[in-house]
Amino acid sequence: MRLLVLLITLAIARCATRLVTPDQLPLYTSGRWIVDTSGKRVKLACVNWSGAAQKDGVVGGLQHQPAGLIAGLFASQGFNCVRIPWSVAAVEQPHHVSNMTLLAANPSLLGKSTLEILDAVVEACAAARLMVVLDNHMSDPDWCCSDSDENGLWYNDRWPEASWISAHTTVARRYAHQPYFVATELRNELRGAVVGGKSLSPEWGSNRTATDWRAAALRAAAAILAVRPSGLLIAVDSLAYSTDFSGVYNIPIALPVPHRLVYSAHDYSWSQQGVGSEAQLHALLGDRWGYLVAPGKPYTA
Repeated sequence: MRLLVLLITLAIARCATRLVTPDQLPLYTSGRWIVDTSGKRVKLACVNWSGAAQKDGVVGGLQHQPAGLIAGLFASQGFNCVRIPWSVAAVEQPHHVSNMTLLAANPSLLGKSTLEILDAVVEACAAARLMVVLDNHMSDPDWCCSDSDENGLWYNDRWPEASWISAHTTVARRYAHQPYFVATELRNELRGAVVGGKSLSPEWGSNRTATDWRAAALRAAAAILAVRPSGLLIAVDSLAYSTDFSGVYNIPIALPVPHRLVYSAHDYSWSQQGVGSEAQLHALLGDRWGYLVAPGKPYTA
């Protein structure tokens, strides 16, 4: 196991990406690329810092090391970006954290709210010159993801769409001063859910209010860009746990502010059933989302 960890660490180090400087921010999109203020391509090499979307509302590891040291460790391992999942509940109804076992190495955060602890984590990342992607993982504070967690859509019986959009605009305003907050991910891994006693599945471009994820994403993006019109990328997941962007081919998204759209495609071994060769995998992923990087198309992103 130690050898495996060492090999992974060495692989990360060899693939190290450069940390961005403040004068390179904010980021924009140009065709299929993410670029800095001078138009130079920027590659995001992000690590998930999970925990803030779960019941405690606190990212992992703060009981072991100061937030700044953890952020510095990420940077030293070749990452230039941190993706932080959060829940609607943690933003709309923040609670104060008094559990020392969660914050033993960060005693100054004891008694702070989940949002104030998130503030400290974002600032620690920025101090380490790590870009931050804030990802709405869940509505309820809980582990993600399953077909039965009632969080597969962007709303549920406890948290309506209005709360989801309100949470996003709160986050956008709260970190408007922080240039290293470079992107907001609207919702993680759209999938089926039971809402109001009905089993619903997300759709792309169906024009059905309850299930048209594309339309909901546009509503949320418009609200976010109204409060943060510059300096923020909008990352959009898609259907089937964000493994399937085939609907975008015919009905892409056009945001009200140009040069902000990023699609977040996911890929898992279980989503490749029946694939037996590299050529088959290439064809499968090409149909699902690989075509998005073709230059000069209406769907290019």
